[in-house]
Formats: sequence, C-alpha cells, structure tokens
Amino acid sequence: MTSAEREESDRLQDKGVFVLLSKSDKEQGRALLRRMASRYAHAAAQMDSLPSVTETERLRHGYAMYFRSARRLFQDYLTVYSHPFAKDSEGESLRKNLKDRKAALEAMDASNKALDKRLRARYHIAAYRHEA
Repeated sequence: MTSAEREESDRLQDKGVFVLLSKSDKEQGRALLRRMASRYAHAAAQMDSLPSVTETERLRHGYAMYFRSARRLFQDYLTVYSHPFAKDSEGESLRKNLKDRKAALEAMDASNKALDKRLRARYHIAAYRHEA
C-alpha cells in the first residue's frame, strides 16, 4: 500500500460507520478496496509461484499467508461497503470483526518483517531499498 493509499484508507476508516459515508467517499473507498484486493491477490499468486528454498520457506509461507489474508480482508471491506449487514459463512456479521482482523494482519506483517530482518542478518543480505 502506498503512503497515499494508506492515508486515504485511514481517512475513510476514521469516519467509522460505512452507511454514513458520502457517496463520493464510498466510491473512493470502493475503488481503493478493489485496487488493494487485486494487488494482494496478484502478490499471493507471485509468492506461491516462487520456488521453495529451505532457508526462506517459512518467510515465503508467511508472506503468502499475509497476502491472502489481506486480499480477503479488503474483499470483506468491499462487501461491507455495499452491504453493511453482510454475514460470513458462519452467520456472523462481517463488519463486527474487521478491526480485529486488521490488527491481526498488522501483527502478521510485523512478524514477517522481523523474520525477514533475522534472515537477512544471518545470510548477510542487504535490505531492499524502494525507489521513490
């Protein structure tokens, strides 16, 4: 997620109840959620297509799980935008668990990053630098 997308996501989430969002905010939210779900689906597929390497298998699996979980979370946010009272497969409210799932996703991301840092230190691999 780019910093601009993160800011937009945080701004929309700070508004709270989806049904109270303006039409413009809902459209911006839907567009962002569709982009993010698509991006994470693509990332999961790419991660799954990587060859298995013993030294990094746990990290690859962690990131694949993170990408799939993120895609599902963004898809469920998208569902809730259109259907605020949508239920999951067990009949529970989708909206009720979104914040907890987002927190769990953030914890998974932090765990993956910590493992990545340990592996880079062990194998003397420099951290990737994103170009601006």
